[in-house]
Amino acid sequence: MGGMPPPMERLQSALRGPVLVRDHPAYDVARTTFNGMTDRHPVVIACCAGSDDVAATVAWAQNEGLPAAIRGGGPQRGRSLGLRRRSCDRSAAAGRGVQVDAESRQARVGGGATWRSVDALSAAHQVAMPGGTYDTTGVAGLTLGGGFGHLMGLHGLTLDNLVSADVALADGSVVTASETTEPELFWRCAAAEATSAS
Repeated sequence: MGGMPPPMERLQSALRGPVLVRDHPAYDVARTTFNGMTDRHPVVIACCAGSDDVAATVAWAQNEGLPAAIRGGGPQRGRSLGLRRRSCDRSAAAGRGVQVDAESRQARVGGGATWRSVDALSAAHQVAMPGGTYDTTGVAGLTLGGGFGHLMGLHGLTLDNLVSADVALADGSVVTASETTEPELFWRCAAAEATSAS
């Protein structure tokens, strides 16, 4: 943490993942997006290792008066890296976990996972999910944006198959939203593409 301003040190002490500022050797790699025309420099990039890290980062940003932007695992259009934002990066390896339960025909997917990892594990269990048309697409972004893909004619959009989501709230807490638990928040996930800044 050497050389970090005190607010960044406080953020780092709250996270399992690393906190990157401009002079960190990994900063330029972390801020690079799929779109080569995007050249933005967030104030700080928090590499979140799980939902608790995301919640802590959101709460920290609220306290510091910084707007937040979340970056998932796939191609980015640049909105996840604002000029004066702090970016919460879920594309780190710790956020890419995927578990497939063939018996229940459900998967639990980390916020930074891409469809490549989901497809590989699903195929091993001889199941498939309605995902994107490119395996480099981030699961979270595609799902919250609707989720157009090859299987949608038979099984609907990716979002239609969402069972629950762990959501980090502005107060630093994490809740699980589903049709039966936090249903209003769960249905707000369906409108995320229209309201999100990521």
